[in-house]
Amino acid sequence: QVSTLIPHTGNIVVGVGTTWSGGQQNTTAAGIESRMKEIDPPAEVELTLAIDISTIPEGSPERETFQVNFAADIAGSLGIPVYRVQVTGIKAGSIIVVFVILPDPNSITAIT
Repeated sequence: QVSTLIPHTGNIVVGVGTTWSGGQQNTTAAGIESRMKEIDPPAEVELTLAIDISTIPEGSPERETFQVNFAADIAGSLGIPVYRVQVTGIKAGSIIVVFVILPDPNSITAIT
């Protein structure tokens, strides 16, 4: 039995990388405009707090509670969901919290 191929019309897009990770290369079928979208990169932030780092030892329940509360406080202040605030490190110097604010997945921009 011979199968008949049914033509399909649509975008064929291959995307490699992003502009913030080293470069975006798009390949599309001739004459078709790409509808590929890109999410902005996370914003990395360092915030210094006047707290003694010895009060939240690494691996302790106090450190975990601090990180959860910190993310909730930042998210609440910015009016964003808490999952978008991720603590990536805590350093001495009072306390220096290093964190990222992830982009809003519902707010995407077209690649130009």
